[in-house]
Parts: sequence; structure tokens; C-alpha cells
Amino acid sequence: MRRLFVSLTLLLVVVSLALFAQFDSGYVLLSWGKWVLETSFSLYAILSLLLFSLFHYSLLLWRGVVRLPKGVGQWRVKRLDRKALDFEQRGQMAYAEGRWKEAEKLFSKSARLSENPLVDYLSAARAAQKLWRYEERDHYLALAHQALPEANMAVGLTQAELQLVHGQLEQALASLNRLRQVQPGHAYILLLLVQVYTQLEAWGDLVTLLPELRKRKVLENEAYAQLEQQVFSKQLELAISSGLSRRLQTFWSELPKSQREKELFIVPYSRALVETSLLEEAETLLRSSLKRRWTPSLMHVYGMVRAAKPEKSLAFAEGFLKQHEHDAVLLLSLGRLCLHNRLWGKARAYLEASLSQSARGETYRELGTLLDQLGEDEAARDCYRKGMNLLLDRLECTSFTLTPEECESCKVPEPLRPALGKLAQSPAISKASE
Repeated sequence: MRRLFVSLTLLLVVVSLALFAQFDSGYVLLSWGKWVLETSFSLYAILSLLLFSLFHYSLLLWRGVVRLPKGVGQWRVKRLDRKALDFEQRGQMAYAEGRWKEAEKLFSKSARLSENPLVDYLSAARAAQKLWRYEERDHYLALAHQALPEANMAVGLTQAELQLVHGQLEQALASLNRLRQVQPGHAYILLLLVQVYTQLEAWGDLVTLLPELRKRKVLENEAYAQLEQQVFSKQLELAISSGLSRRLQTFWSELPKSQREKELFIVPYSRALVETSLLEEAETLLRSSLKRRWTPSLMHVYGMVRAAKPEKSLAFAEGFLKQHEHDAVLLLSLGRLCLHNRLWGKARAYLEASLSQSARGETYRELGTLLDQLGEDEAARDCYRKGMNLLLDRLECTSFTLTPEECESCKVPEPLRPALGKLAQSPAISKASE
């Protein structure tokens, strides 16, 4: 369009000059030293225009010659960019189709041709990772860092991701700690650290990380609550398995108050206190917890506590009878507390009432022990038999004597097999089976 406009303009000028020359050609005299040029104005105008055009296009030609090397270079760069883009697109397609080796080669070629090879080197590293070629992966990551040193965070995160995906947990942890020194509050670094610590079962490190996760809002509220619960549960398990009362108490003192009020932690912790003979501490904790909210699990553990003042424990537990008079767990716990208070008749009544609500193996065991003490051997054996039948029903087994083969066919869990073998040989069970 522009060329057409210029051509029409020139044509108009030429036609105007030609028409003007028909009426008056004019007269021009040029003198320079001994030289004199005399001509018409029309011819002079035409020659001037031709000379100007010649000069103008000569300048354009000269500028084109000067710029030729640069133009050739730009053309070459554009050609290489198109070729690099083609390699990159083919590499992405090969990666998506699972052709890792071909994808790695294509990304590598694209990186060598591209002016910005960072993304291509990172993609080549991911392809090499799929082939379990860790040395090549790290080599591509190093080339990516050399190509763009200020992209250290992107390269480091990619390296940590790849190490984490393929189980190189220690290396991933080292990479993330190095990145965290640069950006301590980076949300994605913290999220990857959670994954690494979880797989390493480094619960103590996760505890120290929890405040930062909450502050930075790395996780949604529900996900954060689940993680917090998992971490503290695992720590409690470790404290219990250690068998050290001091470690157990230290854990509880360091546990956040919001967690100490959860039944999830109170029940196993109080059980551990009972097992380590910290009975008064267990009784105090369970009493305060039951005052806040009554649950069968809390009452079940409370019935196992042999406090220094058993009569007060019994009176406290009996205070829940009005609201939960038909609860089998409460009745069982009351029976146990009565046994501790040596109230045999009352204990028997509570245990039998518990069995009338729900038959439980442990209730039969407690009642059988009581009947043994009272000299009612036949009734005691009947309780043992019924309790054993309940246990065997749960284990899907019908035989008292359990051989290894029968244990396998009856689906008896491995940890229970030695105990069941001894139990089957006990005199009381032998008589009961007869």
C-alpha cells in the first residue's frame, strides 16, 4: 500500500512537470570557472531529480553492504532458533510418550542451539532421571546453572524434586537445606522438606518445621492438622516404645496444649503411664479428661488404674452410671475398680452386667479370675471357655491347639501365635475344653 502511494505521488509530480514545461520550459545558466552550462529549466529539473535518485540509492546500497554481515548473522540466529524450537517441541512430544532416551537427545540438541537453554537443560535432566542416569542428570543441571546463574533456585528445586522422586532422600535433604539458606520462607521448599522428613521418619525435625509451615500457610488448615497429628502420634509411639518414663513425660510437657486435650493422645499416653507405674499421674489426667468429656476409651483406661486411693476412683467412676448405666465399658471398668477395692460381690455384679450388655473377652477373663478366687472352679472354667471362644471367633479359628499350619490357615497374626500356643496348654483351658 505504501509503495503504491509513493508511485502515484511520483507519477503525479512527473505529469505536473511535463504539463508545466509545455507552457514555459524556462532558462537555467550555470557558471563554474571557465565552464558554462546553459539549459532549459525542465531539463535541469529532470537531471537534478535523476542525480538525487542516483545519490539516494547509492547510499542505500552502501548501507546494505555495510549491514550485510550483521544481517547474515541475524538470519542465522533466527534459523537456529527455529531449529531449536523444532527440537524442543519434538522432545516434549517424546517425553510425553515415554521415549525418555530420544527426549533427552532432542532437549540436549535444542539447548546447544538455543540462546536461552535453561528450560531445555532442565527438561533433559528430567528425561535422564527417567532413565536412572543420575550422573547425566546432574551434568544437565550443572549446565543449566552455568547457562543462567541467577536461576539457582529453579535449578536447585528441580534437582531436589528429582532426587526425592527416586528415593535419594539424603541428597534431596542436602539440596533443600542449601536452598533454604538462600530463601528460608520459600513455601515450596518447606513443602518438599515435609515430604523428605516424612519418608525419613524424622519426626523431631518435622516438629521444628511445624511453626514455619503454619506461619507461611504452606498447607491448608485440614492438611496441616493431619500432619500435626501424625507427627505427634509418631513421637508418642517412639516415647512409649522407649519404655522410659522421663522421655514419656518430656514428650507430654512439650506437646501443645491443644493436642493434650485430644483423646487420640490421652488414651495411649495414659496407658503408657500405667505400664510404667506412674499411676497417680495417669489417674489425674484421666479424671480431668473425663470431667471435660466422657468417652468409653477414656473410661476403659481409667478402670485399669490402680491408684493409691481406690475408693475415690470407684466413687468418681460410679458418678457416670446415671448417664451411661447400660455402657458395657463403664460396667467393666467399675468391676475392675471394685476388684481393686476388694468388693467381690459388687465386682461380680458389675462384670455380669457388662457381659449382659456386650460379651467381651477381657470381661470374661476378669470374671473368671474373680470366680477362681471365690472357689467357683466350674463357673471360672466356663468364663475362660467363653472368652477363648470369642478370641477364636475373631481369629476365624475353631481349634484350641494351634500348630504352625493351623495358625496359617486360621489367619492368626504372627505376634499372637506364641501367646495362643502357651494359652492352649494351660491347665484351666485344658479343663474348660473338656
